Amino acid sequence: MTIEIASPQAVTKNVPINKIATHNQGDQRDIQRVNQQSSVAAAHDDRVILTAAAERLRQAEDSSVKQPVVDTKRVENIREQINNGTYRVNASRVADKLFNFESSLNGASRKH
Repeated sequence: MTIEIASPQAVTKNVPINKIATHNQGDQRDIQRVNQQSSVAAAHDDRVILTAAAERLRQAEDSSVKQPVVDTKRVENIREQINNGTYRVNASRVADKLFNFESSLNGASRKH
């Protein structure tokens, strides 16, 4: 049995009802709940149940759509500073950002 799920861009995909939940460790209860409810739904009617991870993903997507792709004022300001020779790189800030990025990939972070 499949259901149709439309994305915000109106792209429709057929998704098997037992494949809706993702298999992340934090979502195991959601997966069990979806599997139990999809068994019940198959006996009675069709329904879609979104996991907590799917809801967080939807909220992140909604938030990112509202953000501008490029901050043109900031880009112009930096471009002027570079052209004037007044742009200075804060090496400590760059190092902290790189460290925090790398740490976030490993699940840790450093506060400065």
